[in-house]
Amino acid sequence: MTRRSDPVVLTLHEPPPPPASVLHLINSSTPPHPAEAAVISSYVAELESHLASVQEAIQTLLARSEGLRRTLECYKATLSPVRRLPPEILGLIFSKAVRASVLNTYAFGNVPPSEPVVPITQHAPWLLTHVCRHWAAVALATPTLWSMLRLDLDFIGDDKPGVVPLVDLHLQRARNVPLTMKLVQENELDSESHPVLDVVLASAAQWRIADLYLYLRPRLLQRLVGFENGFSALSTLDISLDLAPGPGEEDTSAFRQVLRDLFIVTPQLKHVRALAWDISGFIRPPFALPWHQLTRLSTTTASNVEALALLRQLSSIAECNIAFSHAQVLSPNHGECVHLLHLQTLALQIEDDNEVVVYKQHTSMLDFLETPALTRLALYSTADEEAVLGLVTRSHCASSHFPRTSLGLDRHRQGSTPHGETFSSYFARTRRLHGPAYFAGGSGYCAETV
Repeated sequence: MTRRSDPVVLTLHEPPPPPASVLHLINSSTPPHPAEAAVISSYVAELESHLASVQEAIQTLLARSEGLRRTLECYKATLSPVRRLPPEILGLIFSKAVRASVLNTYAFGNVPPSEPVVPITQHAPWLLTHVCRHWAAVALATPTLWSMLRLDLDFIGDDKPGVVPLVDLHLQRARNVPLTMKLVQENELDSESHPVLDVVLASAAQWRIADLYLYLRPRLLQRLVGFENGFSALSTLDISLDLAPGPGEEDTSAFRQVLRDLFIVTPQLKHVRALAWDISGFIRPPFALPWHQLTRLSTTTASNVEALALLRQLSSIAECNIAFSHAQVLSPNHGECVHLLHLQTLALQIEDDNEVVVYKQHTSMLDFLETPALTRLALYSTADEEAVLGLVTRSHCASSHFPRTSLGLDRHRQGSTPHGETFSSYFARTRRLHGPAYFAGGSGYCAETV
């Protein structure tokens, strides 16, 4: 049924006709006489008055049009499918959106220097509480929205006003659900004394995923260690440590000793990415971990000797990436073979530009490995040919009944050795093995397997 509305009546008069006595001046350059100028001035005033009336009428129509548009949008919104979503489904959608927004953008309260500072309440999940009452109710009733938090300690180191109560409220809204926490500190500032850390570290027992990029110094260390229950819910740890001596420091051995038992109480820990370095290059992270329960590991060591010693502790590992700074040819006296029954992916990277040192040395540790489940292997193309082929032969990837497997070689090193033909002939004999495949390398940490 069509409803009739009151009509809008606009009265527009025809513009006044031009004076006949001055028409001859329009297409000529003759100046008007004083009497003609007076007539023209009077006519211009009439036209301006008429134009103002027309513009007023147009503004009235535009305002009416804008009102109709807003009314139309409001009523069309009532037909939106999102209104039919149950609150629990809407909360799930919010959670996925917040994860993409929080974990893939800036840290809490931080923006690039070139951009204006935007209040944190204008980012997800806070922004969801400003759309409408229904969305606000769903957001506040969905604690997983508030379970992800990023803090840039450098940015809040000068005690930005309002940060502490906002972080406290954020964590309160997460209630008792497991937390994903990211802490970033790249500079040696006074942020380790910031009261926001009291709020954040008080929730450490709820941390399920921790991503820590820290320039560690004493006061921050004292706050990170000594929790009564430790990180009891932690299942994934991503930590990067700069252990190079700071200004006026001779060494960081004291810091490393304090770090040793930092993650000792982590019964749920399965996935770890732990990088550490000092002025000499990569080093092994200085803390003890329940290595035997890890299934995925990316880490650094000082040498392939340390890497082999670490592999001996990884009885449950399925995916392993190790980068080290130095290598040597390992002789048989380095111990018995390491049986890694569950290892499917192995990547080794050496950060040493000395081709003579790199050649064959960094993969001599493969002679000590038994990896029956191996399906992916990533190495430099300067790898010891016999060690690589020996490991592949001892693995299921060489058997006809096992799924097709990949071997990755670093393209950056490809021109340094003539191994390509031998590897290719082996791939031709082993139909279940992909290769040789090449990935970009030569810098960065732990090349990805292909």
